[in-house]
Amino acid sequence: MRRNRTDLARLLEDERAALLKGDFAALSRLEGPKERAIDALADLSAAEIEAIGAKAALNQQLLQAAMRGIAAARDRLAAIRDGAQVATYDTDGTVTKMMRVPPTLQRRY
Repeated sequence: MRRNRTDLARLLEDERAALLKGDFAALSRLEGPKERAIDALADLSAAEIEAIGAKAALNQQLLQAAMRGIAAARDRLAAIRDGAQVATYDTDGTVTKMMRVPPTLQRRY
């Protein structure tokens, strides 16, 4: 039983590291082993369940933050593509807004 508990704890730590690095391929690879480790757990004490649950909850928060970041980036790219203003900052921190110029086709004869 101890081995299953440490395997799951290690997998949760690996998951956290992958989330912090944005390594979504590693997250995908951890899914199967993590499910098997969870299935192998049976007779845990309340303290052990709480410790594993705390790690899983932290990872859940990181995953939700990553999903929010991806959605924000997707929305920003769509806004830029659709012609929204782009704000940039100079070295003094002053905001400069630029309008996106739609691409045009030029014919040369």
